[in-house]
Amino acid sequence: MLHGIGVSRGVARGVVYLERPFEPTICRAQCGPDQRPAQAEAYCAARAAAAAGLEALIDALQKRGAGQGDIFAAHREILMDEAMEEEILEAICQQGATAGAAVDDVYRAYAGRIARAKDPVIRERAKDLDDVRLRLLRALEGKSDPALDTRNGPCIAVAEEWLPSQIARLAAGAVAGVASLRGTATCHAAIVCQAMGLPALFGVPELLDQARAGMRAVLDAEEGTLLLEPDEAQWAGAGEREQRARQQAETARRYARQPAVTTDGCPVEICLNTGAAQLPPEIAFCDGVGLFRTEFLFMEQKHLPDEEEQYQAYSAVLRQAAGKPVILRTLDIGADKQLEYYPLPKEDNPALGMRALRLCLDRPELFRTQLRAAWRASAHGSLWMMFPMVAGLEDWRRAKAFCLSMREELVEQGCAVGDKVPLGAMIEIPSAALDADRLAGEVDFASVGTNDLCQYLFAADRTNARVAQYAPGHSPVLMRLMGHMAQAFAARAKPLSVCGELGGDARAAAVLVGLGYRKLSMSPANMPFVRQVICRAGLEELQQLARRVCVAADLQQAEEEMQRFYQAVIQPAEKGDAECTQE
Repeated sequence: MLHGIGVSRGVARGVVYLERPFEPTICRAQCGPDQRPAQAEAYCAARAAAAAGLEALIDALQKRGAGQGDIFAAHREILMDEAMEEEILEAICQQGATAGAAVDDVYRAYAGRIARAKDPVIRERAKDLDDVRLRLLRALEGKSDPALDTRNGPCIAVAEEWLPSQIARLAAGAVAGVASLRGTATCHAAIVCQAMGLPALFGVPELLDQARAGMRAVLDAEEGTLLLEPDEAQWAGAGEREQRARQQAETARRYARQPAVTTDGCPVEICLNTGAAQLPPEIAFCDGVGLFRTEFLFMEQKHLPDEEEQYQAYSAVLRQAAGKPVILRTLDIGADKQLEYYPLPKEDNPALGMRALRLCLDRPELFRTQLRAAWRASAHGSLWMMFPMVAGLEDWRRAKAFCLSMREELVEQGCAVGDKVPLGAMIEIPSAALDADRLAGEVDFASVGTNDLCQYLFAADRTNARVAQYAPGHSPVLMRLMGHMAQAFAARAKPLSVCGELGGDARAAAVLVGLGYRKLSMSPANMPFVRQVICRAGLEELQQLARRVCVAADLQQAEEEMQRFYQAVIQPAEKGDAECTQE
């Protein structure tokens, strides 16, 4: 039995299909002046062919109703990026590089800068660049994607790592599920799996050592397991779980556009997390943007984005939100999130070093530019500003004072700014969590970043597979701390939300609502499942669950309580589900 991270729900059975990665043949010979025009022409033709392929992919996804054309629209923007095209053509025409070498070098350079980001959402953009790079190189070689061999029925597609375009081309019905050696729940390949309803298990150690083409396999993304060569009883049992998981997913999808209100009338706001200037279509059916990461503007550039560039990006998001609140998290770079064009000192322990708010307060010119842009953008919508890595009141007071001084500066210059812009703190350091009562007395709002809070609380890097088990998100210890913060903010009647992965975990969401949280922010794919569990339970039930989890003897007992409650609540074929339909 192999174990991994279930990144897209469901259970699947099939024969193993091994995806062989495309390995381009790149000629790095120097081209003479007479050869360069042909190489430039070959690049332009490959770019046009790659663009046509992306258009076809976007159309196919729209016809399937997968709703993830935005990822590939972003790929199209990468492909058409003028700065990269200029560098590629310069390498060909001025330096004598072949088209393949120029494409490979330029795309790898851009991807390398982004890949060093700590934030997995930002880091994922490096994979997008790799995906487009391989698409271009494949077009240069005149090669198409390999066809799947489905003669033995539905398959479990296995790879070292999946790129978004590889997932998207998997034929509907031919692939039952996918697994990979590497990958995370926030990667774009996982998002495409979720949109297509493909059960997926990523980060499976020893996967390529044990999986062989043609062997039968059972993939259970609910339990995070991959069973190779099951016996007949295991195969039959998996079939029953597969059908049950499919029914549960279909039931949950009926809640995708429904308000999250408990059976006894307690409303819970459902918001989305994003790290891009283009909001997903789910913005129309949620309560706003609970976390707008701004790092993407800095990671994708070769220069610090100036005030006008940032203003245009933030304004665009606010306009798309159409009056719904957008919580903008100020810049979170530093330490291991290095920008080549803005060198920072290397640190022995970057996770505990000069990053996020600490860096912005240390480099006021950086902070000033972003805050001015944000204040100007606030005139175009409902902007909330939040500072990351607040360790306590001292950090908060310094950040607030600096932020308000930027507003005064703009007003004196005659610039339009929003009348009411709440200022808040992101609680992700245990010291801030323990001091929640005093913070609640001063901030306008706060949001709990459970990813960092969990790893700092348990001193374990959750991105390190070897120690991830030491930072359990369902731990009674963490839940008790979450409850402490909820009580502190409720006493002050201040808004408190969750914007980490815990908010999008339907089992954990039930506990969080029971603890007092009334605003959860998450990726769009998790929204139907979270809405469902809230709509199918009463507030008193959720509060009782929260109490049981907080006093659980250990992690196992806490997770058993959560799983038992979740399964009882989501049982299908009840009157509430029949009435809950998509608009």
